[in-house]
Amino acid sequence: MEYSCKCCERDFGENRIKYEFHLTTSGHNKKQNLAKSEMSPTDYLMDMVATLKKQVQDLSGGGGGAAIIKRPSKKPLSFTKIITDKIYTIEQVVDRKNTDMLLPEKSWTKFIYSAFTNQTRQKYISHPYKPLETAANLLLTKFYETPQELLPIVVLNNDKGKNKKIAYYYSDGTFQVKTNIKKRRNVELYARIDFYLFKAFAQTWLEPKLKEIYRSLPIEIKNKVHYHTTDGNQISFLDFKCTCTDNAHSKCYRDMLVEDEDYKVWRYKDRELKNIDGNDFRLVGDDYFDFVQDFVDHIENHDLGYAYNEYRENRDIVSFDKDSEDSRYTVVDDVYDLITKRCLFKKCDEDA
Repeated sequence: MEYSCKCCERDFGENRIKYEFHLTTSGHNKKQNLAKSEMSPTDYLMDMVATLKKQVQDLSGGGGGAAIIKRPSKKPLSFTKIITDKIYTIEQVVDRKNTDMLLPEKSWTKFIYSAFTNQTRQKYISHPYKPLETAANLLLTKFYETPQELLPIVVLNNDKGKNKKIAYYYSDGTFQVKTNIKKRRNVELYARIDFYLFKAFAQTWLEPKLKEIYRSLPIEIKNKVHYHTTDGNQISFLDFKCTCTDNAHSKCYRDMLVEDEDYKVWRYKDRELKNIDGNDFRLVGDDYFDFVQDFVDHIENHDLGYAYNEYRENRDIVSFDKDSEDSRYTVVDDVYDLITKRCLFKKCDEDA
């Protein structure tokens, strides 16, 4: 059935929920009251007949003889509720254009990457490399805290590898079904989880705290320090403070480009450097040591200073050897299994 508001001259197609919400808006009520003040008794009678006719059509399934099962509420539904009460078919869950089903807020790829900024985190997976554990649990928490109807992924069967059918939501308001996958690692969802977890070493979830520390640097330090840079003649805020426990310094203030018995060249001491305005400067003699001391003191005394130390320590111990990669793929497998379980269209013992 098509829904429209004549007094506001707006069409809502077959989306009854949007139409009913529109009827509660102040803009509609103002226009309706104005229209009623200009209606004749005959207009009132015709309006009542039209309303009664619409109610009859709703109850009779639009005149087609098939009763419409109305959505019980506007609250997002679990798959268990949809299946148990026979509210929607699997085809309607995938193609929602002619239903009252709610749509996800983000495409499936944006949904996954937005997990880095998720505000809550439950522990589903443990791993020795903490950034990998954090990233995995942020993603899983996002999937498990999102109502199933609003998930941008729907798994249509329970196959582990080939023939798994997965419907992905895109920003154009539709789900696209992918199937006939030959190998598990070629599943699009699996590959996306893999790439998401590969970025764990960047510790994106710490960025708001790191930027807050950077913004609060004393102006005489901040003018000389870039937030993040790989140029050898610029100081990188994310690299400068040393957290090394051995001699494997890299880009920090202790890093020496040349060191022998008679000659030492430190990365930033007595070197020609560029500040954030592109101007040259040098940290010479005691100025260098004072600069380092003030920089370190600022971080250590900052309320969020722990985040900087956590970032540096975890970044410096990242490893990409074969054992580390095998261990990472174990996490990818576990995350993939838990996500597909959460997104599987099936009836559970309790509402998910």
